[in-house]
Amino acid sequence: MAEQRLNVFPSRMVLTAIKERYAAAKTGHDLLKRKSDAIKVNLNNILKKILVTKRRVGASIKESFFSFTEAHWAAGDFNNIVIENTKESSYRIRTKINNVAGVKLPVFDRAISSNAAKGDMVGLSKGGQSVNKSRDSFSKTLDDLVQLAGLQTSLKTLDEALKVTNRRVNALEFVIMPQLTNTMTYIMAELDELEREDQFRIKKVKDIMARVEEDRLEADAAQKQALDAERERRGVTAGAAGASAAADDEGAAGGKKKGKKKGARDATQEAQFAVDSMLGD
Repeated sequence: MAEQRLNVFPSRMVLTAIKERYAAAKTGHDLLKRKSDAIKVNLNNILKKILVTKRRVGASIKESFFSFTEAHWAAGDFNNIVIENTKESSYRIRTKINNVAGVKLPVFDRAISSNAAKGDMVGLSKGGQSVNKSRDSFSKTLDDLVQLAGLQTSLKTLDEALKVTNRRVNALEFVIMPQLTNTMTYIMAELDELEREDQFRIKKVKDIMARVEEDRLEADAAQKQALDAERERRGVTAGAAGASAAADDEGAAGGKKKGKKKGARDATQEAQFAVDSMLGD
């Protein structure tokens, strides 16, 4: 199959271009097929005309030479007189082009000539009617021969055009269109494979992102637990320190009260001693 397809890069743009080429090839194949059918129909018609014309030409030649023999018997040998009086051709052909299914076919027809009446002096003495009859007969035979030549030329031209058209039709039908079809199949298969790879890749990325998110949430939870434990530890330490400070404050306040009481007692004792001394004197 690789040999029956184009060597292209599989992409959607290339697939669109190949589809356009296939549509153009399909349209061209249909048009060439119609052209081939039209050429075959015209070819068959020309063959029939050629067959009829050949039969008519055979009968016309036979009749023309028979009338020439009658004229030669009636008027004698007039060939030299006709050759001497003929300076230019009295029978001329014009060509037209007929277009049949895109093929230009030549059509031969008799052109009116001004030198047609120069041989009227032949046969004035005797046998003039036979000579004119022979001339008219050969003129009709020549018309049939010209028509037959045109038909033969058209037949040959149509035959060559039919061969070329059939080659093009076969090339499109058995080479170009299958090649384009195989190319489109290959590109679509490659695009489907790429799409499956993308889906698998997206799925893997989503799984990785989910795992990363789970790890992040676990790390956040662990960090939060550590922070809570640290706060609790700091709270206990601060409470112990506060209690110790309160105890120290209470001890200091008690010492001050004891000192004040002791000082008051000492002062009382000194005052009593002073009174006793004064009384003794």
